[in-house]
Amino acid sequence: SVAILPTYFPYRLEKLHGVFVYKDGQIQMRNLRAVHGADTKLTAHGQCVVDAAGGWRLALDNLHCGRLTPDRDLIVALPPRLRKAVTELQLAGPISAAGSLGLASSGKTGDPLRADWDVTCDLQQVRMGYTCPLENINGRLRLVGRFDGKKFGSSGELNLDSLTYKQFQLTKVCGPIWIDDERFLLGANVNPPQSEKPRQITGHCCGGRVLVDAWMMLGPTPHWNLDATVVSAQLARIAQEMVVGRQKLSGDISARFNIQREGAATSQLHGWGNVQLRNADVYELPPMASMLKLLSIRAPDSSAFSKSDVDFELKGDRVYFKRIDFNGDAISLRGTGQMGLDKTLQLTFYTVVGRDEFRLPLISNVLGGASQQLLAITVDGPVDSPNIRKQALPAVNEALQQLQAELQAMSGAPAKRPAGTAVGAATPSLGNRR
Repeated sequence: SVAILPTYFPYRLEKLHGVFVYKDGQIQMRNLRAVHGADTKLTAHGQCVVDAAGGWRLALDNLHCGRLTPDRDLIVALPPRLRKAVTELQLAGPISAAGSLGLASSGKTGDPLRADWDVTCDLQQVRMGYTCPLENINGRLRLVGRFDGKKFGSSGELNLDSLTYKQFQLTKVCGPIWIDDERFLLGANVNPPQSEKPRQITGHCCGGRVLVDAWMMLGPTPHWNLDATVVSAQLARIAQEMVVGRQKLSGDISARFNIQREGAATSQLHGWGNVQLRNADVYELPPMASMLKLLSIRAPDSSAFSKSDVDFELKGDRVYFKRIDFNGDAISLRGTGQMGLDKTLQLTFYTVVGRDEFRLPLISNVLGGASQQLLAITVDGPVDSPNIRKQALPAVNEALQQLQAELQAMSGAPAKRPAGTAVGAATPSLGNRR
């Protein structure tokens, strides 16, 4: 029936059992057992040394704490700086810890508690983060660090079986981390020991490999940076998570992107990236099927688009596509545009004869420029059901609009906008004008 509430670490432990041996200022503790609440169970061996001035050091080894929950009781018991870090990481879920823990005090009133630790944590369905949460975290995390009463720092090593970010599952996630009272670092941002080289966080997702470096500044205002590379992920598996319906898609996706946020507002989100699609079969994607139909290309057609390159920039709540290339043997598409974070598209594509990446610069400028006068395709609306339209001879239509505007200015008559199907009918007026 014994319960204790340590003064320097006010975390209530009940049903305390064990053997305590005191001799010459030292306390040996064997087979300690205690519980906190209904689920948290603690076992350990240890010793406590007390000096003549009232200072002491408690060292617990063979420590095992099962189903430890980062709840209010634990957070309040932590020293203020440790409490800040745990609070801002937004940890939730049961954690089991095993290893060693040391606590020490000078015994003087007002002096802070000091601590050191070397523990391995088993994570089961743990959640971390608020603005960009990582969920269903399962696996192990080793943490080695110390708190000197003013600052704390802890290095760590991830060895996770799996976690999920949004609808994507990452497996075999490994690599170094660092956490102190100001920063949370991942991958190559962690300073390695002198004998080692910087390492990235590595993992697997959708059949491909993922490499990650990241940092987050701990504070009331979100400030973080994520730099990630995806190598040879499978388009079919990505589509299963993101695209509504059953599309028969294939191909390999590689990507590189860097995203940073410097405040709580979405407008302070910015970044850049590029995506490469190879050996692709994307003809059952609704937007692609519609564009192929407009181009009179029957799907599936191996001479249609099998390769794509996309460069984008992120500013606030919009993604700006600087370059969108779909390359095929018979015809290629080049486009630009933008998309909101609500997945609403505004894209424009022009046709290019043949496979565009193999062109000589001079020929590309001449033939590519001429082909852009033949057909333009606009894509707007939601990603799942976009509105796709084509416009023949866009440059001629623009000339006709300008011509009729001039005629209106001369005659005062209202100008009519020429439709794409009426270009031939309008051609004689060009001759009369000349």
